[in-house]
Amino acid sequence: NNFGVAYDYGSVLHYDPYGFALDDEIPVLTSKDANSQWSMGQRERAAFSDVAMVNALYDCAQKCPYPLVKCANGGIINSKTCAACICPYMVLSAYSFSSPSIHLYLS
Repeated sequence: NNFGVAYDYGSVLHYDPYGFALDDEIPVLTSKDANSQWSMGQRERAAFSDVAMVNALYDCAQKCPYPLVKCANGGIINSKTCAACICPYMVLSAYSFSSPSIHLYLS
């Protein structure tokens, strides 16, 4: 079950293309989308898709039946505060439609 989240080559759960290679010049995994090849196996941080799936698995949104913000750009409500959004990493902010002064910036 992927909880409606699209497949993400950048997930921390995805193996590196050379992860089990006998020859370190020949990848054992290749992506269908050539632009995604080099994002496989990244270990910098959990991908947004990883966070979204864990939130869906544990039904974190139910902790905020009346969230104080409405997330945009694919963001998800931060169930710790119910007043901020967690954004996809390439999106600079998830705009709140309830108050134009509330923005969540990624660090």
